[in-house]
Amino acid sequence: MTGPPAFPLPVLTDTPDGWGPAGPPPELEGIPFAPYSKGERVGRAADFTPAAAAYARGELPPFS
Repeated sequence: MTGPPAFPLPVLTDTPDGWGPAGPPPELEGIPFAPYSKGERVGRAADFTPAAAAYARGELPPFS
């Protein structure tokens, strides 16, 4: 196996203050982000099933 790899190598940045990314990549700048914690529950943000409609009308118990 000789020659350069058949795929482009990603650009790596050095983080002198620790590990992880130094900031968001340029293509993600300006996208809003809502912080969350591991203890938060994910709700029914985009559930368009008939069961979700019944839940919205109060016909089903809360999702657990």
